Amino acid sequence: MNRFALAAVCLLLHGCDSQPPPEAPPEAPPEASPEASPEASPEVPPKPPSEVASKPPTDAATIARHNEAVAAMGAFDYGAAMEILGELTAAHPTWNDAQVDSAIAQLNRQAEGDDAAALTRLAKVLDRDPSHLRAHFTSGILRLHAGEIDEAAKHFEIVTEADPSDAHAAYYLGQARMQQGDMEAAVPLFAKAIETDPYLRSAYYAGAQAARRAGQREQAAAWLDVFQQMEHNPRAHLAEIKYTRMGRKAEVLAMVAGEPASATRPEGPVFGRSSRSPSVGDSGVPGELSGGLPGELPGRLPGRLPGGLPGGLPGGGAGIHHLGIGW
Repeated sequence: MNRFALAAVCLLLHGCDSQPPPEAPPEAPPEASPEASPEASPEVPPKPPSEVASKPPTDAATIARHNEAVAAMGAFDYGAAMEILGELTAAHPTWNDAQVDSAIAQLNRQAEGDDAAALTRLAKVLDRDPSHLRAHFTSGILRLHAGEIDEAAKHFEIVTEADPSDAHAAYYLGQARMQQGDMEAAVPLFAKAIETDPYLRSAYYAGAQAARRAGQREQAAAWLDVFQQMEHNPRAHLAEIKYTRMGRKAEVLAMVAGEPASATRPEGPVFGRSSRSPSVGDSGVPGELSGGLPGELPGRLPGRLPGGLPGGLPGGGAGIHHLGIGW
């Protein structure tokens, strides 16, 4: 073997002994963080305190101050009531009932800008509690007053569905349906108001109007007859946009500490004779009332009295009497 062949063999043997450097292991992919995962839902931040309704205060001083506002409303001193309620709502801005009370006082005070301010206040209450019926009811009154009939109807629909026993809500919803031109929907609403509160005289008159326009002449005549009979009945009352005439949900009501006095029902029948005083008509004194109130006859709701309403009704026309929208 010559020198060149020997050199080639040595080079081959050296190459076979050398090994390539080992490859580095592949890097593991980074783990996905929970925040980056598309399946992870973002956390909903809690509402700020201004958007959460607070529980009514229970301290005696606050309750007493609120009841001063109730007394001022009862005396029709809406300015004084607003001043007191302003103190309470400033101290308890998320106390929903006090905010509604303030809106009711504003509605009745009728200073410039009061209606708009009351609606803004009520909207904040409904943001915190969409099921607050007094806020819906009072909003409906204000919308009806402003001629915003469709919006008023939405509020009264919520109230009538949640509280079928509210005759005033049914009545106002009937008024809204009348002004929307839907007499077929208005008539049963007035009938419901009459069924729930047979002495709500306004419902008979408005029902007669709606029934006549719906072609229900017999029903219209019957309701108008009852409306006239109830003119002097002491139990009869009207629905008006006026304090104490709008319905209980639009009144500022007294608060009591602890359980209300009516929480425990007394024993005995509802109309049983009192053990502390004689019943009306039992003392034998001439002229004492017995057998019911004046203007009522046995077997009938309102007793027929002479002197109907010749020449039409005062303020005539449709709408709520106090505002020129009807009875």
